[in-house]
Amino acid sequence: MATGEMHRAVLKRKLTNPQVGRAPLPKIDEVAQGFCAQLEKSGRAFFRCDVGAMLTRCVVQKLDATLETIHLPAMLGLAHLEGIQDQALVNLTSDLVYHIVDLRLGGDPNASPAIIARSFTPIDAALATGFVEIVVQEFAISVERVLGLALSERMSFDRMEDNVTQLNLANRAADVLVIEVNLDIGEAARNADVQVVIPLSMLDGIKAASPREVAETDKSRDLWNDQLQRAAQRMQVDLDTVIARKQLALGDLADLEVGTIIDLPRASIDTVELVIGNGASGTFAALGTLGQRAGQKVLRLNEDLTPELKAHLMALRD
Repeated sequence: MATGEMHRAVLKRKLTNPQVGRAPLPKIDEVAQGFCAQLEKSGRAFFRCDVGAMLTRCVVQKLDATLETIHLPAMLGLAHLEGIQDQALVNLTSDLVYHIVDLRLGGDPNASPAIIARSFTPIDAALATGFVEIVVQEFAISVERVLGLALSERMSFDRMEDNVTQLNLANRAADVLVIEVNLDIGEAARNADVQVVIPLSMLDGIKAASPREVAETDKSRDLWNDQLQRAAQRMQVDLDTVIARKQLALGDLADLEVGTIIDLPRASIDTVELVIGNGASGTFAALGTLGQRAGQKVLRLNEDLTPELKAHLMALRD
């Protein structure tokens, strides 16, 4: 093959199979899975019935190819990020819009009526806006939870559209992250899909909005931290139960001997302190009541652990 023909063949192959970039955020698959779980939880509150969500797609591809796959009619929600010209897209399929409108207007979640194909109205758009806002919010929350970031800027809902040809999300040759989730809604398992399309330029903006650098996880450091965490969870802790506390003069304390009777408060019979650690350095944990079970003395807690102690112990465990 001549050199000119070979170059033309290579160029044709590159144009036929355009290369796409990588998502600038690490752990993007985990972000998508977390987003799916968050959407399932929020969907239950939105639809007021049981909702199941399954991630069906998470891929980076060209915007032009993505828009070609959108079937009309569809309800298209747009979201923007402060300082970024490009916009994200939330594609609600016609089936999903029908279920949103039906259930929000009092439809039976235990029934699965036939979908009626029709043009969308402003009322449909108003009812669907709430779900689009949930989608946008849960994606940001998923990014923060999976990557451990506190974003100073989040995507926010902009407006609704219903004509894909009029969209100007980004350059048609731009790379976009596409996340698709399948929803089962209600006891009758009404089925519908939602698609999120985010230009990689917006993900760059989200990364820049984090107060600290997003770094790839150091696997060796993670292993060391895991070992320390497991060791902390296995550590034995001394628990003391204190029936009563009483102050004595130093002279009276010196007179204590076998047979000495010490008066205790009446409440000490019922109320016992649970203390972590020994002596003055012990940490108060909770109050309990003495009892008996299976021939043994037991302590039944009357309250939860103190909030400060609970938070500290949860941090060590997690």
